[in-house]
Amino acid sequence: MIKIDNLFSFFVILLPFLYQYASPLYSVSLGELLLLPFILIYLADLLIHPKRPLNVDKYMLLYLGVVIVTTCIAGFFGPYFSSYDFFTLSLRVFFYAVLIFVARTHFKLSMAMHFYNVLCVMFSAYLLLQFFAHMLYGINLPLTLPLPVFAPDLRGYMIDGNLASYYSYMFRPSSLFIEPSYFTSYVMGCLCYNLFYTDDKHPSITIYNFFISIIISVALVAAVTGGGIIAMLLVWSIFIITKIISAEHHTVQLHLKYILISITILVGLVILFSSELAAGGIEHTFWGKGSSLSNRVFRGFWVYGETDLFHQIFGVGLNNLADYMTYYGLSTPYDEPNLDIIASLVGSLVCSGWFGLLSLCGFLVSLYHRQFTPFGKMIVLMIVYFTTFDVIIFSFRWGFYCILAYSVCNIRNFQTGWLPASLVRNRNNIYLNSVSFKGG
Repeated sequence: MIKIDNLFSFFVILLPFLYQYASPLYSVSLGELLLLPFILIYLADLLIHPKRPLNVDKYMLLYLGVVIVTTCIAGFFGPYFSSYDFFTLSLRVFFYAVLIFVARTHFKLSMAMHFYNVLCVMFSAYLLLQFFAHMLYGINLPLTLPLPVFAPDLRGYMIDGNLASYYSYMFRPSSLFIEPSYFTSYVMGCLCYNLFYTDDKHPSITIYNFFISIIISVALVAAVTGGGIIAMLLVWSIFIITKIISAEHHTVQLHLKYILISITILVGLVILFSSELAAGGIEHTFWGKGSSLSNRVFRGFWVYGETDLFHQIFGVGLNNLADYMTYYGLSTPYDEPNLDIIASLVGSLVCSGWFGLLSLCGFLVSLYHRQFTPFGKMIVLMIVYFTTFDVIIFSFRWGFYCILAYSVCNIRNFQTGWLPASLVRNRNNIYLNSVSFKGG
């Protein structure tokens, strides 16, 4: 299955990009449809070989179980509850849960990340081309490929090519992604990889890694998303701090190249925040009307404060926030057309109550502690970061980042021989946080 695994890994890397396009199946994106045959093949292989051990993450299993149980409780006692809305999202939850499960033993990180690097450089270069074409010549380059968009009712400006209308509020290039936030969430994993991934063959990052990191970082600034800029600064800051401070001897070591990097970033920040365009983008993302922070975070806490104790404990149910607000006539100053869009962290609290939030936090903490590489830890930190203000859980981004995180803490990876020897010596620790089942 080695060749199949390589092809599977290839489509996993393409998932966040191809998710934007429609497939022949209703409510299924092109990225999801291309992965479906691999999932079926891997599941069939498990049925043929029932005695193979299945390494299931008990913490993720617990979180998913809590979400389903609390939703069933809310549905039993809630007159507003929509079984259809719950069922439609549950199918996607199941799909990504199974995708993450099979990827733990079939995703080939080494091969996939080479392709990931190429894609991110291409997308970043095209975004910069969009930026300069608009700024210098007033030309608006396309945002998507000539394929049917997954949500055409919301992306009419892309189908009609009316980008001037789209940019009427402010210019925010997004490469070949339908939103700058999609571009941001995609390339941040690649930035973490190039700054933090090392192994026995590559004990330190190279000029090649620095080049890719700089291209991605400049593109993130040009995309003018507050979330992307802050994520980029967070990753670079952690990278510089880890290079300056020695964990073994608790000493501070000053290296000229990292001092120069720090000075360059500081100068860039001064220029950035003095730019009217960048300031407007950051304000729009976090504080402006229709911003991510107000619609997806503030609104969640507002609604949670208006619910009764029962729904604060058990939540209003998965994908039932809009039904709950409509039934009880709740409204907030931060409402948007789709009331179910809410940041994942506060969304877990609102939709699954205390139990949902605690189980989510427990899963993320356990996943972080199971990482044996700086790259893996940074990927988990990115998951946590995006959950605070974006809709990531139970989406293609959730599946994509969880696969990256598991790829450096999966038991099978120690058998494929790509992990550093120093990590292999700690392989037994992985078994402490997984549950092994044997069929037959």
